[in-house]
Amino acid sequence: MKKRIDINRLIFRIILLDIVFLTSCGQLHKTPDLIGKWKTDKINITVRTKPKKGNWQFTSDSATIMLNIDHKYTVDGYIGSAEFKNGSIKLN
Repeated sequence: MKKRIDINRLIFRIILLDIVFLTSCGQLHKTPDLIGKWKTDKINITVRTKPKKGNWQFTSDSATIMLNIDHKYTVDGYIGSAEFKNGSIKLN
């Protein structure tokens, strides 16, 4: 009977620690501070690509970044000459 109680306590502690760990990993909601227009001057960026065969390749260059985040957390903008529309911000 003693071993059964110890196993139950161990399982309870593991579940409790998992809950604490998972809730502390990131934000629980999107902050309104993100809403607005964001723009940088030319900055150095590195892009990672992986060819069909071989290892990751890294390319560095400079570019300007412009983001427009609305109240629905939809994102439009530019990174260098690449344009994107209807992106979304998701919690990680």
